[in-house]
Amino acid sequence: MSEEFCELEVGDIRVLWDAVQHGIKTIHQNLPWATWIPEDIYAECLSGRAALLFEKGTDPSSAFTVLKMLTDQGTGEKTLLVWVAWCPDEKVADRVYIEVDKLAMSNECVAVDFITGEPKIVEHLGRMGFKKLMYHGRKELPMSVE
Repeated sequence: MSEEFCELEVGDIRVLWDAVQHGIKTIHQNLPWATWIPEDIYAECLSGRAALLFEKGTDPSSAFTVLKMLTDQGTGEKTLLVWVAWCPDEKVADRVYIEVDKLAMSNECVAVDFITGEPKIVEHLGRMGFKKLMYHGRKELPMSVE
């Protein structure tokens, strides 16, 4: 992995929604356990509780990420959550994740977190220093109890 520089730009979700919603909806469809809907991302970005970022000088529809700062209510520790990341090109993803790390450190976060069901993404981010923390299993139950 080479440490190439990129500059992230914060995008206005109202202006860029048409460009990024396909990626957000595709990610959402691949996360059947997700408790959020794409419009939640829109609302959180609009309110300032999340941020849409993309590599400066690029088309946001080709690669973007939505980040959200979380604070543990018990410890006060901050983590930066990569809520969604749409970046089919791994080289671009590597550059963006370097900048995400810098952003997290400058905001005194103790970690950067992501959640995915894609083994390929887990493997790729493992090379970036991420560690698999858990496995989550789920068994769907019938709705009627007789």
